[in-house]
Order: sequence, then C-alpha cells, then structure tokens
Amino acid sequence: MLGGQDFEQEIKGVSTIKSVTDIYQQISAISILQVKNSVAKTRAFLAGVSLVYGHAKQSYIKQSQTLISRKKGIESLDFIRRNRKEVLIFVSSNQTLYGDLISKVFKEFLKDLKEKRVDSVVIGKVGRVLIEKENIDSRVEFFDLADYKPEWTKIQDITDFINKYEKITVYYGEFLSLLNQTPTKSNISGGNSLGNPVKVVKDYIFEPTPKQIMKFFETQVIANLFHQKIYEAQLARFASRLLIMNDASNNAHQQLEKLNNDFLRIKKFNKNKKQLSTLSSRVLWES
Repeated sequence: MLGGQDFEQEIKGVSTIKSVTDIYQQISAISILQVKNSVAKTRAFLAGVSLVYGHAKQSYIKQSQTLISRKKGIESLDFIRRNRKEVLIFVSSNQTLYGDLISKVFKEFLKDLKEKRVDSVVIGKVGRVLIEKENIDSRVEFFDLADYKPEWTKIQDITDFINKYEKITVYYGEFLSLLNQTPTKSNISGGNSLGNPVKVVKDYIFEPTPKQIMKFFETQVIANLFHQKIYEAQLARFASRLLIMNDASNNAHQQLEKLNNDFLRIKKFNKNKKQLSTLSSRVLWES
C-alpha cells in the first residue's frame, strides 16, 4: 500500500499528465477549426476538378493514341508521358501521438509498394522510421514537412519532384468526422496513362488547343490536388490526436479521482488509528 508521500507524488504525476493532455486537446481543437474551413471549401471543388481532369485526359489520350499509331506528333506527348514511371506518396508526420492513423495509412502504402515495386516518396520523420524498418528494393525519396504549419516552399519542392512522374498516387489520412479518420489513397494524375486502353464516355472539344488545356491540367491541377491532400492529412491527424488526448485526459481524471479517494481513506484511517492509540494510552494511564 502506498504511503502518504507516495500518494502525493502519484497524484502530482497524474495531475501533470492530465494538464498536458488537456493542453494538447485545446491545441488540436483550435488547429481543427483553423484547417477544417479551408479544407471543406476546396474539397468539393477539387473533387469536381479531378473528375473533369480524368474525363478530359481519357479523351485526350484516345486522340493521342491515334497519333502514336500513325507515328505522328509523338514528341508533343512528352508532357503527359514524363518519365513513364509511377510514384507512390506516403504522407506521415514529424510527431507522434496521432493514435494508429499513421500506421494504418502506412500499411496500405507498403502493401501497394511491395506489390508494384515502383518509386516512392515518404513525407515526415515518422514515415522515414517506418519505411527504414522494411526491406524496400525500389527508390525512396524523403521529405520533411511541419505538422502544424507546412512550409509552402517545401510543399512546392515535393510538387516539383513528383511532377516528373506519369502516374501519382497519394496515401494519407482523410477526415470524415471528429470520430472517424480513415486511411485513403488518391490518384492525382488523371487516372489514365498512355499505352493503356481507354474507355471514353464523352469526347471533348479543347479550346484554345488540346495541348494547352492538358498542359494546364498536368501542372496546375496536379499541384493543387497534391496541396489539398497535404491539408486533408493534416486535418485528419489533428482530429485523431484530439480523440487520443480526450481518452487520455478522461483516464487521467478517473485515476486522479481514485488516487484522491484512496489518499483520503488512508488519511482517515491513520487519523482514526492515532485517536485509538491516544485513547488506549489514556485508559492505561488512568488505570
């Protein structure tokens, strides 16, 4: 059984834990409010842009495959073919205390990476630690990005690097609600590649020219879609941390109540014991 001083030290330690988890909760809640509005405003819009991008690219590739079959204008398709490679991007974090969200995303990423054996990009120190434990025989590039305020220049550096790939898939945590964050993967390069069969629902008329329109999609739209995924991942991490810290704070509160009750019970027991001892001494003295 703990003594009086031991109880005081234990209560002090648990109180400190509760204070820390409460602070993390508040920071996460504020961060969610700051990021959620911007993510919500652009999510639906960019989802629509991505859909149009995919349809337009299907139509353009269909037209381009005709040119390729005729051995005409092949050099004009280099901005789509790029290096003719695929890259998988794992968005992790620099810090921990995000529950199991990062590990779930990594599991999906690692499964596809081992199956495809293509190039990959790992964003965040936690991701680097995870991937270095695995036996990966394909190219892996590492980038650091702040968890709370991702630097625009660093996001742009990553965007510049992945823009040379023909197919780009991003693995990240997606915010569905405060109680639900899920591992997600998203193709941000239009969903089609040259050389693959294309099924087109609609044909498009491109103005001013097909090449100019597709060059815009293949640069600006991909960049915007990637930026959106970074902020989606950020929002999901904040929500996951809020849940973890809420549980930790509740557990600390329950533990603190139990310790306080036990401490009061011990104090009361010792006080009664002391009173009984004094009373017994008086009885013996008077006798």
